[in-house]
Amino acid sequence: MPAGKLKKAYKRQKSWLEIENFTGKSVLSVRQDYHARILSFNLTSIAILAAELACDLPERAHQYQINFAQALSTMKDTLVKLLYRLVSPEGLMSLLQTLAQSLTIIRHGRNFERKKNSATRRKFNPCYKRSM
Repeated sequence: MPAGKLKKAYKRQKSWLEIENFTGKSVLSVRQDYHARILSFNLTSIAILAAELACDLPERAHQYQINFAQALSTMKDTLVKLLYRLVSPEGLMSLLQTLAQSLTIIRHGRNFERKKNSATRRKFNPCYKRSM
């Protein structure tokens, strides 16, 4: 796998999945959080591929791709239903069409220098954790 794709995958896991934000302090809870987030990441990737194949993306002047952050947000709402097979085939097609509607333009060669500032780094306190 090229280094660029590995950096992008790591950015997705670190920023969008908040992979370091655990809901508990025990080893078991950290493992469960990690594996649940990796599962949601993988299922979202599979759903994006299925949405690209199943739905006709409109022809436009530029190349577009499905927005992964919005797809992940959409999948968080339906992940449990998918795992328990509570989604009908029509509901699955509706989900894929919803994913296919959130498009972003592909901009090649847009790399900007990062500002190295430790004050902007997010630090999670267990008292102020997000509820899932």
